[in-house]
Amino acid sequence: MTMLLLSSDTDLYSYMPTDEMNFNDIYRDIVANSLFTERQMYIISRHLIDRNGVRSISRGAYYRQIKQCRHKITSILYSILLLQSVGAIDNKTLSVLQTLAERLSVIFRKEESDVTDIRRTESVIFALKTTLNKMCNV
Repeated sequence: MTMLLLSSDTDLYSYMPTDEMNFNDIYRDIVANSLFTERQMYIISRHLIDRNGVRSISRGAYYRQIKQCRHKITSILYSILLLQSVGAIDNKTLSVLQTLAERLSVIFRKEESDVTDIRRTESVIFALKTTLNKMCNV
């Protein structure tokens, strides 16, 4: 199975099979602008695929990371509730987020992605940033 290094500044635990995700500039940009690290996203994705853990890190470290990730995800969900209740985001925003997430999942799967050249990638990143900035009512 071919492996792909997620980041040059991470240890050996940061490998992901290439057939699981088309690791590209769009993914890097999203992670860089999120509350999650590349390591946490790797652990979340591995946990969703195989709940037995990641073999290259200790069980304690793995479960500590899972606990931190669950806390962040729950905090994000509470934040969405708060932001929607005060009008900072609306139902249309949530619908657009769902559509974006579905389209990004196709882009991240290498075999189905039509985003392969740098100009197309830059275009997607720009459109994503523009859309997300417009969705903020604050």
